[in-house]
Amino acid sequence: MRASPDKWTTVQPGPARARLSRPPQAPKAAPEPIRPVVVVDRFDRKLLAAIEGHGDQPAPVWTLVHQIVHDEHPPSRTHRRMLVARLLCRLRGLLRVGRIVRDGEGHLHLREPGKPTPTPAPSLCRTLRHPHQNLQR
Repeated sequence: MRASPDKWTTVQPGPARARLSRPPQAPKAAPEPIRPVVVVDRFDRKLLAAIEGHGDQPAPVWTLVHQIVHDEHPPSRTHRRMLVARLLCRLRGLLRVGRIVRDGEGHLHLREPGKPTPTPAPSLCRTLRHPHQNLQR
């Protein structure tokens, strides 16, 4: 394959075939990273409202989740389980962006406005183990 002097056409040996080709271009700049949004969907608003309803007292996670799922009136057990999983995922997202904070084991409260947001955890999910796997052998 030979390149012609104008660098826009390429001449191939054999039958007369000329094809236009463009010179290489610089790579495009990487898109900006997606910034976490504090409130994404209606479940975020419901979770925040339920935690606010507890005032200064820490809100128990499972009581919040089950109350919101009960208010949704899921048509089946499978749908109920999917709602619980979605709510737990939304809670994890709100924890990551610092909108809510843990208060002991199994309790949450809203972050105080004057306090800085915590740095996010290094991993996106944590490994859950069966209680018997934690025993020393």
